Amino acid sequence: MKSLRNIAAPLILIGILACQPETHDATTEPLNMVPKIVRESDFQSGATTVEEAENNDQIIRILLGADDTGGQYTFFSDVFPEAESLVPLHMHALHDETFYIISGSFEVTLGSTDNKSIATAGTAIFVPREVLHAFRTLEDNSKLVIVYTPGGWEDYYNASLELTDEQKNDEAFMKQFRESWDSYYPETNEGS
Repeated sequence: MKSLRNIAAPLILIGILACQPETHDATTEPLNMVPKIVRESDFQSGATTVEEAENNDQIIRILLGADDTGGQYTFFSDVFPEAESLVPLHMHALHDETFYIISGSFEVTLGSTDNKSIATAGTAIFVPREVLHAFRTLEDNSKLVIVYTPGGWEDYYNASLELTDEQKNDEAFMKQFRESWDSYYPETNEGS
């Protein structure tokens, strides 16, 4: 007689596979991905083509983009050199985000402005699509890594780097720009 353990494992696996999204069929749709290793030292030596730039009060490094992952996700790091840096309350209708705090600490708002928590190094945070969220750094040089699914956030990031000061100061233009990239800010948001 088979043990319950031998029967349960295949059933659990079948259940997990049945719950997976139907976005990719590995047997018929090759993703054409190649292995890639990106190290912190690659940025310091200039040996990588990964994008890095200062954007407002952040240093963002795109580590793996949609082209690297077959469109499945974008993986990037975000460093906030100064405490009190703010990523304003916003949401995404079509994307989920997963955050992992590497160093420092953040005040995290999830769902509503009343739901705030302190998150420190070693904390993982999952924000499903359509959930409002915001971050405020509590320490200098706070750093986190982010997985944005599905991929493509780097396109928004690159487009935002091309904006002129005039465009950045035009509230109507910025609202339309952000929404065209699946970033929605509540009307009452200050300083977005």
